[in-house]
Amino acid sequence: MKGIILTLITALALWLALPGFTATAYTSRAEFDAASAGYIQKTITNFDSQAPGTPARDYGNLHIAADGLASDGATSIDLPPIATDAFSTTSPANALGNSAGDSQFLAGNGDTITFSFSSPIYAFGVYLVGNPSPTGAPAIPFWRMSAAQTDALSATDSLYSLGPGNDVYFLGIVSTDQSFSQVTLYSDNDPDAAFSFNVDDVIYAALPDKVSLGQAKSLASGEVRVTAVVTRVHSDRFNVETPDRTYGMAVIGTGATRGKAVTLTGAILQTPDDERAISLHGIIAESDSTAPGPFGMSSRAVGGGATFGLQIGVPGSVGPNNIGLDSVICGRVTGIADDGTWVTVDDGAARPSGMGPTGVKVVGAIDPSRRRVGDFVVVRGSISLYRMGLSDHYPLIRVAQAGDIAP
Repeated sequence: MKGIILTLITALALWLALPGFTATAYTSRAEFDAASAGYIQKTITNFDSQAPGTPARDYGNLHIAADGLASDGATSIDLPPIATDAFSTTSPANALGNSAGDSQFLAGNGDTITFSFSSPIYAFGVYLVGNPSPTGAPAIPFWRMSAAQTDALSATDSLYSLGPGNDVYFLGIVSTDQSFSQVTLYSDNDPDAAFSFNVDDVIYAALPDKVSLGQAKSLASGEVRVTAVVTRVHSDRFNVETPDRTYGMAVIGTGATRGKAVTLTGAILQTPDDERAISLHGIIAESDSTAPGPFGMSSRAVGGGATFGLQIGVPGSVGPNNIGLDSVICGRVTGIADDGTWVTVDDGAARPSGMGPTGVKVVGAIDPSRRRVGDFVVVRGSISLYRMGLSDHYPLIRVAQAGDIAP
């Protein structure tokens, strides 16, 4: 009967809000997985690759230790962790038990399990299987898990049952910005509860290093974590910017909301048009903010002529590199694609567009029925670039909705 009753405080996931710090507790594996979807290097230790009865202490980054009280109720004793197949579990055949008793941990004995990590993590969760019976009114949670300066209390109702005496619980903690190297599971939160339990499917995950957008543009590859404000949301991507409008970058993926400050994870990539971007893994945190206003600029400035980090500029453009930033230009429509997928807008600079008509190419949510060559328009969108052939690059502005081109 694997008493996995670590059901964290989740239904009402406990938040512990410290300055610049957010960790949340979960008693649902599905909610835990959703919250940690953007995390990397996820590892699940299920004890199934070893023989029953063998030590279960060291698994690469993970070290497990346990202790409890002797029969006198006062003397602390070591509880050597082992893999055991003596009881039903969430992923047969083995689960985590100990060799000092009946291959199980005992809540009435104050048994405590400590999970330590040689490299810090940001998310941790376990299944617990056991036979607890709640006491008190309202019922007292059985377990307390401590990690990331957060105390998580278990639920008193199981997720499901594997049979008599084998009720299944889940407990997990996800931190968005504070790593931790130790998780302690206490079984004495309810001192009157006496039950046995086992642990299985230990899952933990890390986050990439946090970098600025400026640093991200200088990386050739790799996983990153960035915090920025969403400036514009396109069909297959969105753009983010630093609040001071110093740097902007495209993020390939969906799920963002304009005006939100987000912390996201992803992989650095270079698009076929040679734009440095982030391939989104997940948005791990967001809060209300205000999207920085677009930079007003001439068509000659779109893209910028300089290289920044590994982001090339646009030949024929002038000034600092501004690819990824939000912008506004104005001018007359000089060309409209036959299929309505682009227009060109020229402010009189007559710069080559690569499409025939002069001006800056504009793509995205264009309503060609509203446009005529010669119309004067104001365009608000994300600065990008596109390539023709092997090496010819031209400026590009991506609009997110029809109203981004006015009138």
